[in-house]
Amino acid sequence: MRNHVQRGDTLPIIAPFDVTSGRVLQVDGIVGVVNAHAMAGTECEITRYGVFELPKAAGEVWSTGDRVYYTEGDAFLRLAGGALVGCAVQDAGSEDVLAYVLLDGAVRDSSPIALIVVPDSPVVGEVFTVIANLQDGVTLSSITATAGGTPIALTGSGNTRTGTAPAEAGPLVVTATGADAEGNPLTAARTVQVREEPVAPTAPGQFGASDWDVTTGPAAGEIVLNITALPSNGGSPFTAFEQTVDGGSTWTALSGTGAGSRTLTMPAAGTAYTFAIRAVNAVGAGAASASKSATSGAAPAEAITMSQLPVSRIYQRATDTGGDFGHGAGVIPIEVTASAATPVYARLRDAVTGDVIKSAWQVGNVTEGASTLDVAGIPARRGRCYVDLAAKAEGPWQEGTTPVAMGAIIAGGGQSQMGYTAYANGAGTLASLGITVPDDGFISWHARDSADAQDWTDGTWGRPADDGQYTGSFAGQILQDMTAALGVAVGYVGYSRGTTKASDFAAGTADRNRLHAQLDMAGGFEAFLWVQGGTDMSSSTPPATFKAATKDVLDSLPAHNAIRGSNFRLIGSATFTRTSSTTVNSNNMRRAVQELMTQLGGTYMDTRDIILTDGIHQSQAGGQRFARHVRRALLQDWHPPIPVSATKAGAVITVACDLSDGATLALTGVPTNKVRVEQAGTALTIASVAASGSNLTITLSADPGDVDLDVWIYPSPDPSNAAATAIIADNSAPVGRPAQPNYNALIAQAGGGSSLAVEGGN
Repeated sequence: MRNHVQRGDTLPIIAPFDVTSGRVLQVDGIVGVVNAHAMAGTECEITRYGVFELPKAAGEVWSTGDRVYYTEGDAFLRLAGGALVGCAVQDAGSEDVLAYVLLDGAVRDSSPIALIVVPDSPVVGEVFTVIANLQDGVTLSSITATAGGTPIALTGSGNTRTGTAPAEAGPLVVTATGADAEGNPLTAARTVQVREEPVAPTAPGQFGASDWDVTTGPAAGEIVLNITALPSNGGSPFTAFEQTVDGGSTWTALSGTGAGSRTLTMPAAGTAYTFAIRAVNAVGAGAASASKSATSGAAPAEAITMSQLPVSRIYQRATDTGGDFGHGAGVIPIEVTASAATPVYARLRDAVTGDVIKSAWQVGNVTEGASTLDVAGIPARRGRCYVDLAAKAEGPWQEGTTPVAMGAIIAGGGQSQMGYTAYANGAGTLASLGITVPDDGFISWHARDSADAQDWTDGTWGRPADDGQYTGSFAGQILQDMTAALGVAVGYVGYSRGTTKASDFAAGTADRNRLHAQLDMAGGFEAFLWVQGGTDMSSSTPPATFKAATKDVLDSLPAHNAIRGSNFRLIGSATFTRTSSTTVNSNNMRRAVQELMTQLGGTYMDTRDIILTDGIHQSQAGGQRFARHVRRALLQDWHPPIPVSATKAGAVITVACDLSDGATLALTGVPTNKVRVEQAGTALTIASVAASGSNLTITLSADPGDVDLDVWIYPSPDPSNAAATAIIADNSAPVGRPAQPNYNALIAQAGGGSSLAVEGGN
């Protein structure tokens, strides 16, 4: 509350009661302002002369020069009542609760005219104010000022005048004349001293070479900075001493502003640092000292160092449940080097906030030298983290600098349609398709061109992006969907090469070895997607040969799934190709994969709604749709409508479908080209296709008569690229599951019966 415009003499007194700083206090006729809080009966200091901003009685209007009074124990100053303590030095309105008051003994004497000079000791050339405080009935005639007998011009009216102190130090005399109530003349005078202009303070001086030193500290990372002598303070007290270790770009305050030693903890142990110091006062910082160097305390003998992990690597969890976040946990192997045998502790920090998300826990023991430490207990979660290691639970910590994540790996292999990148003719970008790749979704895919001459993608970890090497919509969409579905980070890992047959992945081949290398790098996976068969179709590979070669590849997977062995979800799909080879070859390859999935406990997918660019390769929109289907299969929700029988009534054929999860059929567009009806190998004209419940109704242009008909759903070949414009699927969201093609004809018998042909083809 107190505002010292000018401060005068002080006096110690005993506080009669608890007092607070800024309060007006009267004790034994002495009036002043309390300088600091004090309890009753203890010594406190009051200032008896000076200008203060003090509480005034509300509702009173004060004019400059009015005398003000104080009643002992009251919290306010008033215009009447109590002891005279000073005068107002500024007008104050009735609404003001604070006013500027000059506490002055001259006001409190009995003189009819009391002269006040503010400031009471002006500096040469400084403006000063003279206030004439009058007793009741006294009138004022004049106020004058002289210095060395020379008059000083004054301006103003009423009881206040303003002038400028002379250019030389010495006495300044102010005089006032007037008369009392009876007309008797009155004169009052006051002399104050004009002072020389004070010397302005400057920034502190510079620390000399002998004024300070730096030495190695007693503990790891510590340096001792000792100040033995101080520079000039420049006429203003020191406010801080500062040090820099980056040549002055950044200054950091030291503790205290006196001589003595300070122990500093530096970022790294056993590291040389070059210091400079400087002093600071209210004016500013002094010049930096000359530099001196010292090495921080060495790391303890049991300290360890760690190799940094691959950037943005996703590690496969060992369990799906438990762990710190309820989504399982796993192991991250880290290369470490120890100077002596020691226990090792780990902690985890969030890669975005830097906050510790798992506090220190012991992860093992290492011997002297280099070794690989399996850091167990890393929780699966959304987001990436840093892994820090230390020889003690309290540190110091060797911090990880590359963000990694524990979660789920989806692996895959086969032909080039795997979706790791955008096909050259495929329109659309991740952004235009609305795909937002999560911060904890990454891909590591090794792909070769069909000639096996060069890499398309090199297998380094990265996030799918329109301007990166992994631009494919399948990868972006599957990472977006599966991170959300599983609640953990997800990685997509694998190998593929264009224009390959299943036999190209035989044991000992380059393709098999590259696939295994990717799986070994991942360390484990909880799902595997195999897409292969297009080249086998066009090459007329015998079904048994294709099936045996495919099974041999799939049988090799558990040996390269170190974390989970055979405990993974298997998904198989023959190919997206709808034009390769003959119907018989196409159906044979697809049937072989279907049978293998049944034999191996996997999920078979034949997604005929994928948009292609050339009848062979999926477009970006097609890759996105396939990813949404694979998501269902990964979550065990792939139950497409399966045609099971066909009956005939005149020109109308009814195909009954098995929709085991209770969905109903739903058509997109007019899918007349997605069904085929044949009489003795000749295709009949289809007028319309309709769906109701679990039945598909095919109406022919004419009644073929009492004959057997072969019925095909999603027949091959189908040269239509824009498959999504005419679909036979169910009504599930967000993308319906397309009906399962039948690889053996459904026979609508002449007499109204139904049977399934033994062999595929038409």
